[in-house]
Amino acid sequence: MTINRATRFVDVFNAIHDAAGAMTVQTPKSPDLQELLRKLQTTLSEYLAPEPSEGILVEPDLIETEDDCTYGGGEMPRLTRAEVLHRAEQCVCGEREQDYGTPENNFDTIAEFWITYLNRACVDEDGCVYIDATDVAMMMALLKIARIAGGTGTRDSFIDLAGYAACGGECADV
Repeated sequence: MTINRATRFVDVFNAIHDAAGAMTVQTPKSPDLQELLRKLQTTLSEYLAPEPSEGILVEPDLIETEDDCTYGGGEMPRLTRAEVLHRAEQCVCGEREQDYGTPENNFDTIAEFWITYLNRACVDEDGCVYIDATDVAMMMALLKIARIAGGTGTRDSFIDLAGYAACGGECADV
């Protein structure tokens, strides 16, 4: 039985929703939260896997990412200040707003997610904040979730989200 892409997307959304909801009420070390994050990672991996084909070999297309800076030649070009600023302008004044919504709205959503996470996971009884590598991975995952929630999201957003979940799991050594 082949599951269509829309059904797979709903599964991804539900896994993200469940994990994000659990983050607001459970500690990062909670077995239930860790299980939901593992389920999210598995669901994202399955969603991003190539569609099965019947009887033919299909080579996957290379995915160009936002961070690809080799331009196919293997050597990173030396950037001038003007080129860095030009590329930054292209990013913040171009498609990203269409993909993720306005920076102001997106940053507000990220702030809400981070405040909730930090208050639940990183503040001790004395009010001191402690952030470790796992927390950084989770907060970066929340950034990606906020970007997806604020607009259409991009293929890179889902790939990055899965990557942050994988790195967070490895950092937590679960």
